[in-house]
Amino acid sequence: MSLRNLTIVERIPYARTGPLKSNYGFITPQATTRDAAHELAHGAFNLRHTFSSNNVVTLPEGTTQNLMDYSAGTELFKYQWDYIHNPEGGWFVWEDSEEGAAFGGHISMTLNKTEFSDENRVNITTFIPGQTTSIAYHGNGGSGDGIPISIQPYFEPMEDNTANGFYAKVKVYTDDAETPHFEGEPKRIRKPLVGSGGLFRPNNAWEFTLPDQVGFYPDFKIEYYASLNEDGEYEKMEEGYGGRLYTTYSKSNTISNFDEKLLFFTCKQSEGLVIEQQVFESIWAKFRKLNLNTLHFGLNEEREIGYYHSGNSAVHNYEDLFLHYNGICNAFQKLLIESLRTQGLSASDRDIAYPNGEEFLVRAWKFKERGSNTDSNYPFRNVFNKSNYDPIVYSSGRYEWLIEPDVDRDIISSANLEGQNNKLPPIAHFFIHQVVQYNGRIYDPSYGKDFDSIDEWKSESIDGLFIRVEGRLNDGTIVNKWLIRNP
Repeated sequence: MSLRNLTIVERIPYARTGPLKSNYGFITPQATTRDAAHELAHGAFNLRHTFSSNNVVTLPEGTTQNLMDYSAGTELFKYQWDYIHNPEGGWFVWEDSEEGAAFGGHISMTLNKTEFSDENRVNITTFIPGQTTSIAYHGNGGSGDGIPISIQPYFEPMEDNTANGFYAKVKVYTDDAETPHFEGEPKRIRKPLVGSGGLFRPNNAWEFTLPDQVGFYPDFKIEYYASLNEDGEYEKMEEGYGGRLYTTYSKSNTISNFDEKLLFFTCKQSEGLVIEQQVFESIWAKFRKLNLNTLHFGLNEEREIGYYHSGNSAVHNYEDLFLHYNGICNAFQKLLIESLRTQGLSASDRDIAYPNGEEFLVRAWKFKERGSNTDSNYPFRNVFNKSNYDPIVYSSGRYEWLIEPDVDRDIISSANLEGQNNKLPPIAHFFIHQVVQYNGRIYDPSYGKDFDSIDEWKSESIDGLFIRVEGRLNDGTIVNKWLIRNP
């Protein structure tokens, strides 16, 4: 995405820019060609400020003659030229929106990095004008009292008649209705203080609250109005538009790793709920139905997210599920745990395994009435080719055993347990399986089932245990064997 429109806007007391990778940008009539070049570098070429902590090299503000510094310079460094020819890709949902701001920036929600100021207050620091990014704030655990949200704007005036200050007020909309959710009283925006960097701000912030419940507000925006006189006519300065506001059940304990896809999923699923167990059940319900898809997480293209959806999957983390749509038990375990954490709910990971190197067979396997192995501890055996570590053919989901005159096949896989978007997962044997524990109960997001305990999971899910050994056929051929017992 690149900047395609740079518009001159009349009668506003500040400058305006678009965020990185934006399709738009605004400048005032007073802006210079250097200002326009600076904004185009943000929007068209995704260049950051030289003083940005996210930059390749971070330099003190105002110390260079670079185009991307707050100075009069027009130079570019070599890495910036390289970057122009090979701009970084990716989805900038949580991009630091101050990056697109040359003169005080546009509306920047500090919560797009999920930085909660303390347990009982959420601050939204805004640089205007501009676009609101998606933000989230935590509820109060259904206690009934919404946590205050404070809006602290900063302005940089561009007109002489605002040099000594002016008055501003805000309107907050949480949906597309004409009536605002909150309308703040006028506040005096005083002249810049020493050391403030020339930015104007009110003496104190506006505050509003939302219901103390899980919420999803797809049309959240803040409008700013200004007047030179407190009782005069207020003119709309700008609005932050297009953002989403998410309200979580309580404060997440993984603030630094917020993922908007998970916020979208859990807030939509639990919207309006105020009881912890109900929030959990609403999220778990999607896993239980075995039909997770990308639309549940706010992505535009509908794709099923499957358990071993296309054979042997190497996807172990939940993030890659949204790239490959295909994962193993660990990926679905993490997806459920991290989804719960966006709502402030704590769940733990549990690994199911057996000692002494035994692996297990997930239902359903059919056993002969009497096994062919002479070891009473492992009375059943199956044999397969030495060149293969496993007898499974991932592309077909079939187990291929050696069928020779001197080889018996004591067990066969019949109908495996249904997994996420996969009625017949190809693999039905594991040395470990990963599940989730919440409030003492075991939840298996790969198969959409829950249990009272690990022991119940084993009882309901496992048909047999086996070890691997090497053996020989009568003709001397070396083979692999599974020696199997009932659990």
